[in-house]
Amino acid sequence: MSTAPPWRQLSPQLFLGLSVGPDRLVARVTDLRGWWGCRYDASDLEPQRAADSIENSAAELLSLVARCYAAGEDDADLAGCYTFDVAIHADACPPTLSWDIGVTKLVFRLTPDADPAARIRDELLLPLMHAVDLLEAEADAATVERLRLQHDSAPPALQLPDFRRRPLLASLLRPREAAPIVVPGSGADQPAARLPGPAQGEPEVSAQSAGSGGGGGS
Repeated sequence: MSTAPPWRQLSPQLFLGLSVGPDRLVARVTDLRGWWGCRYDASDLEPQRAADSIENSAAELLSLVARCYAAGEDDADLAGCYTFDVAIHADACPPTLSWDIGVTKLVFRLTPDADPAARIRDELLLPLMHAVDLLEAEADAATVERLRLQHDSAPPALQLPDFRRRPLLASLLRPREAAPIVVPGSGADQPAARLPGPAQGEPEVSAQSAGSGGGGGS
């Protein structure tokens, strides 16, 4: 399956992750609070093909979706020709992901995840923290020290997080350790802190990613 790029930013609030193969599509959408996704096999596209009289086969459509999602600024043939659009509603109307290339449009219904906080942690936060940890481990001591000094001298708004200085975050790098999490100032006998749950009742949000190279994108 195609996995690059892993994510595309549709708007300041919405991110799309898309994996497309010759016989199926898997989509993930998050606003960093909620998580929605879908999986469509090639056969699931047949009703849309019949309703819209689309001549291309399902495999051809999936191949074109994958090419659009992976397209960069150097793909002049697709620049400005397609859009990925996500609409998330507060009412009972199901959220949707749509791909539109002008003469052809596919719409995929998204399903909210039962535990969005866990998905965001496992698929976004932990991989990012592991990547930072690995990069620091590979760098030589002089480079690490120089970056640390740059970090400490930067304005607070521009400082990157230092996971090792935050016990709660540092512990997430080693989730299988049995040692309790001790939050500074709370006392060793206090229970481990818990991450807050997802926000409830999100307002309607829509975002669109055009194929102009500006980016956009279970």
